[in-house]
Amino acid sequence: MKRYRTILAIASPFIACAIQWLFWQSIQPLVWFLFYPAVFISAWIGGFWTGLVSTFIATTLAFLFFINPNYPISMIHTKTFITLSVFLTMGTLFSVLLGRLKKLNEQLSSDLRQNEISQKEEKKSLEIKYRSIMESVTDYIVVLDKDQRIQYNNHVAAGLEWEDVKGTDWLLWLEDKDRNIASDAFQLARNTGKPTECEFRAIEAYGKMTSFNAKFAPILGSSEDIVLLATNITDRKNKEHELNAELEQRVINRTKQLEEANKELEAFSYSVSHDLRSPLRAINGYTNILLEDYFPILDEEGKRVCNVISSEATRMGKLIDDLLSFSRLSRMDMQFSLINMKAMAQRVFDELIQMEKTRKIEFNLSDIPSIQGDSVLIRQVWMNLISNAIKFTSKKEKAIIEISAKELDSEIVYSVTDNGAGFDMKYADKLFGVFQRLHKESEFEGTGVGLAIIKRAVMRNGGRVRAKGEIDKGATLYFALPKKNVKWEI
Repeated sequence: MKRYRTILAIASPFIACAIQWLFWQSIQPLVWFLFYPAVFISAWIGGFWTGLVSTFIATTLAFLFFINPNYPISMIHTKTFITLSVFLTMGTLFSVLLGRLKKLNEQLSSDLRQNEISQKEEKKSLEIKYRSIMESVTDYIVVLDKDQRIQYNNHVAAGLEWEDVKGTDWLLWLEDKDRNIASDAFQLARNTGKPTECEFRAIEAYGKMTSFNAKFAPILGSSEDIVLLATNITDRKNKEHELNAELEQRVINRTKQLEEANKELEAFSYSVSHDLRSPLRAINGYTNILLEDYFPILDEEGKRVCNVISSEATRMGKLIDDLLSFSRLSRMDMQFSLINMKAMAQRVFDELIQMEKTRKIEFNLSDIPSIQGDSVLIRQVWMNLISNAIKFTSKKEKAIIEISAKELDSEIVYSVTDNGAGFDMKYADKLFGVFQRLHKESEFEGTGVGLAIIKRAVMRNGGRVRAKGEIDKGATLYFALPKKNVKWEI
């Protein structure tokens, strides 16, 4: 290539001379018209020495063909001599300048080529280094394009090297039910530009299913590619399954223990309802016989003692009945249906008020909504709440009982408010416990089980209870039940 360039550079003056000879009649007396460009081209193509040789060749050709050859050199016209000298000087300058520029250009090109080679080698070295790092990572690293096709991954996928799976849809390696989950996580990371996370099961070599925790993240500097970092969590999942199986077995064992305990409780309840009732009936019967047959010979203290024995035996029987009711609540079969709460509360009040005909009770029942629940348990709740309100307002000249409800997003809260004895709020956490009484037996009769029955019945319906009150200013008891196909019935 260099030889051809030198030949072309040396030939330039001859070509210029031939062209100028053909058109001499039109361009004379411009002797150097085409020789200047010819020398410039020669110096640009061939460098200093080629440009210098081309200058002397052009000078010779101009002197032989276009300067009057009839004159000897000593008689050449002064102007012609000056132009000849100027041409030689300019040709020499062209050769020097363009030769230096040519060397600088060659040096620059050489430096650029060397720099490019160095950059390629450095890039290759870094690529090898980073690839080695990525291959040494125990997690799976996969680069996906916008169509979720594999561009690179650092491990063997489905028994194939990454070059073999490159360009394939990575979702093909996932379990069917997990493909939508993984695809949604990929799209979310791509649309938001923020990392996302999910779990899926994928096929490894030899068809083995492996569980992964995966993180998708956009690649800096790329608007479309996503990097997937997947951690093998198969061992963790297996341990979780083992723990779950162990927990399930524990639950089965505990359930069996509870069933046995319930059977023992049922046996105890049977014993209470039969074995304990008989002695109580005997005590009560013999006390009545004593009062009837020996009444004339008993003094006042004897009569008082007999009455105390009879009343305490009666109270013990009532306590046993309440305990049996409380224990039965946990074993009752639940029958859910739509309950007209307003009608039920009204019926319960009408039944209870029959025993309080001499009292003045103002009963205000709001339009409370119906709800799904077990009607037997819910009726027991209303029975205990309203009877409590009637009992604790017994010392008021005019008793006021109000029933209302408030509908929330997921539940309905029912409340029973009275203007009775109330209670101190510092004992509110004890109010719904078994045998927890906040008033003396001499003030208000009772066994201390009624509110515990309310709590148990409401909880079995999926609800909760609470209370608030103030001494001598009344109390409000709340129970909330979850909304399930709730319909308002007025």
